[in-house]
Amino acid sequence: MIRPLALSSTIVLALSGCPDDGGDDEGAADSTTTSTSSSDSSSSSGDTGDTTADDGPVDTTEADSSSGGEAPVLAELPVGWEDWAIIGMTDRTDGDENSTIRLVVGNDIAVDAARSGDTSPWPEGSILVDVIWSDGGNDFSADMVAPGNFGALAVMEKDSGRFETTGGWGYALFRGEDLEAAEADVIANPNDSVDESTCYGCHNSRVPDQDFVFTQPLPLPSAADIGAAESHTNGMTLPEALLGWRFVSVHHRLGNTQMRVVLGNQTAVDAARAGDTNPWPEGSVLADLVFAASEDGLEDWPAMIAPQTLAAIAVMERDAATFPETGEWGYALWANGDAGLALGGFDGVADDDTTCFGCHATFVGPTNDFVFTRPGPLPNL
Repeated sequence: MIRPLALSSTIVLALSGCPDDGGDDEGAADSTTTSTSSSDSSSSSGDTGDTTADDGPVDTTEADSSSGGEAPVLAELPVGWEDWAIIGMTDRTDGDENSTIRLVVGNDIAVDAARSGDTSPWPEGSILVDVIWSDGGNDFSADMVAPGNFGALAVMEKDSGRFETTGGWGYALFRGEDLEAAEADVIANPNDSVDESTCYGCHNSRVPDQDFVFTQPLPLPSAADIGAAESHTNGMTLPEALLGWRFVSVHHRLGNTQMRVVLGNQTAVDAARAGDTNPWPEGSVLADLVFAASEDGLEDWPAMIAPQTLAAIAVMERDAATFPETGEWGYALWANGDAGLALGGFDGVADDDTTCFGCHATFVGPTNDFVFTRPGPLPNL
């Protein structure tokens, strides 16, 4: 059964990664960001303590807690985050309003680090943005968790000098469609560095040995693997620029424990963000990255489900002239294995739901232009 959509218009406190709120781990800002908050200049200064411990929580409070500690310096909301490349995804299954499905995107520094395995520690200048939606359902697949309402953006920015008191990362949280910035006391407690009701306290308490980051980078194919993939029997090819495409949506299939990230070419993404998807415009290409996922959550957060291995890449291409017999869409699938990405599924016929087109025709049909995916709603940009 699909978990009910639970986030109301009032987003709960911890949409950033803490047990009491509903967030993973992201923070961000560079010279292109728009400032939304800053440290409290009236707070006490004093010695902030050691923030470089590797094996346990970092104590950032002053020796004399009666001084009130020092308010954290907050990260900022980076410009253009919605066009950044993907890094990770999770489905938080805490229950109630904390059940959220998430996609993590990053700036070029973070993406390069994630895809090269250089995340222990993440390099200076890395910015991670966690796009958080309430868990919703899908009208065409009863076992699918998909984005419901947009909830928040959680941001992390790596700058060891600027954010010394919070482990070298700056944190920020922006709630709701208007991206209202959370106050400093939501980000960190100056008197308790492991206060799990705050962003930093949660990360410091649970994942200090992972450079304070919950996110596990997606097991993506290499550019070489994509380039080596054969053309499909219907003439479709795996797009070479796929890894740089922008996101359209995410979903989690509970029945077969699959997690998926849907990317699109410019035509498809522009249509998705404009709400022009029924029908999708000619030339749209959707790429569904399919990952196998465990029913068990992460060791440091049992309620957080994340992708484990790449299973396949499924592609739909809108071309009415070339694919008139299959709803004006071409279908192709490449299964991932020891030998790389090998040809898998095919267009099929409408009355055989074991094939790509047959499944889309049977369960979706022309009602939604044969497409299961519902684009993840975004805030006011």
